[in-house]
This record gives sequence, C-alpha cells and structure tokens, in this order.
Amino acid sequence: HRVAEPIVQADCSFDLTTRNYTFSKKQERILFICLSILDNIADDMVVLRKMINKSLVSLLTRCIQQKSIESVLVTLSLLKKTSIFEETVIELTNAGSKVIPQLAHL
Repeated sequence: HRVAEPIVQADCSFDLTTRNYTFSKKQERILFICLSILDNIADDMVVLRKMINKSLVSLLTRCIQQKSIESVLVTLSLLKKTSIFEETVIELTNAGSKVIPQLAHL
C-alpha cells in the first residue's frame, strides 16, 4: 500500500494563536466562488435549513475576517438569509461570539 504524502502549500499560512488564515489571491477567488454558490442555493429554504444544521453560521463568522471585500459581501448576504432562523440569531448573539463587533466595524 502506498502512503500519501501531505500536501504543503506555501501560499497559505495559519496562525495558531489567533486561528486566522491568510490566503493567496487564487485561494481568495475560490473561496468567493464557493460562497457565491452557497448564496445562490440558499434561496431554497429547505436547503438553507440543511446548511444551518451543518454549522454554516460558524463557518460564515470566520469568513467575515477575509481580506477580499467580495467574499465579505457574499458572507454578509448569507448571514442575512440565515438570520430568519432563531438558531442563527442565538449563535450570532452568543456571549462568546465576536460577530456583532466585527459587523459594526465594517
């Protein structure tokens, strides 16, 4: 059996103390495309509910910190769509969550 070697990318760095990712331009573009696809399929409420059940909100809260303004705008659009559900509102206003100050900063 062949053992796969880990793939190391020099364009992506991770800070363990603050848990922040730094992406290359291509990675930022791919993230934007993925968020845009999620935004488009989130128009269906059944699909949106499934995405929320799969911890979409916690992922979106991390995407607010991206450098790409396009990614942040799509993230905000998704958060707006998910805000109609009570679970999302509770998660966003949770004491441990720093989302509201980040939104105020934008």
